[in-house]
Amino acid sequence: MASDGGTMVSRLADAGVDVWGPTRAATAWTETLSAFRLSEVDGRIVGRRPLQQAATLVSDISSAMLTTDGLRWLAAPDRDSKLVRQFYAYLDEARIAYDRRPTVELPRGAKVRPTARINLPKRTVLVRAVGGSEQGLEHALSLVQRIERADYAFDQRLVLLKGNPQAWPADHLDLLADHTPVGFSDRMDAVARFLKEGTPLERPVTSEPQASRSHTTFPAPPGEEDRPSDVLSLVHNTRRALTRPPHPWIADPGRVRRQGGGRRRPGGDHHRP
Repeated sequence: MASDGGTMVSRLADAGVDVWGPTRAATAWTETLSAFRLSEVDGRIVGRRPLQQAATLVSDISSAMLTTDGLRWLAAPDRDSKLVRQFYAYLDEARIAYDRRPTVELPRGAKVRPTARINLPKRTVLVRAVGGSEQGLEHALSLVQRIERADYAFDQRLVLLKGNPQAWPADHLDLLADHTPVGFSDRMDAVARFLKEGTPLERPVTSEPQASRSHTTFPAPPGEEDRPSDVLSLVHNTRRALTRPPHPWIADPGRVRRQGGGRRRPGGDHHRP
């Protein structure tokens, strides 16, 4: 079995090509892989052949990658979502200099296209606006991770999400906030302070304070309510040990010999307390 490791799906996704939805590109993607007797599993081009055909399989995967790379020409031109249009209008009204959908080349040659590059007096901020899908959230995470590796500081990245934190999965938000400040369209005042003054944005998901967590405990036996917890633990453990029935081997050591016993361990006896 061989695979392209998900390279082509990532390239097509970066170009805005949807290979899973009801689109011409998705149909062409499936038909192309079928022509090479290949399939797509979890975003990877995968093929399985006998060992004697390994070279042919590798060649077919390479050919399929070259063919599907042409699907990028089927990508629809960028259409700004309502959130993106509102964000551009906010920047225009605030008279903040910015570039729409710039192509940013990273040190190793890769290129990314954020929603905007904001040119502030003291820093540049790359912004990705996400309108309302978990897939868009995953693409935003991929983008900021690559920007992070290109040595853009934490306050030079921003993901702007539609609505408020309650509208998004908490686990996704928590992971995203590890790599970038996260703002919300319902809280543009906080986003404005982040851009203009450098005021950090609050994490969208906060852990519950340890002190506020409640724990269920069993009541202490009568007469022992005032004893310290460590003393109570010692009392309960001792009481359980004293009331526990003895192990049959300990109660009757000869039983082991009568039943044939087990294998003797080197340097030890049959039964240990």
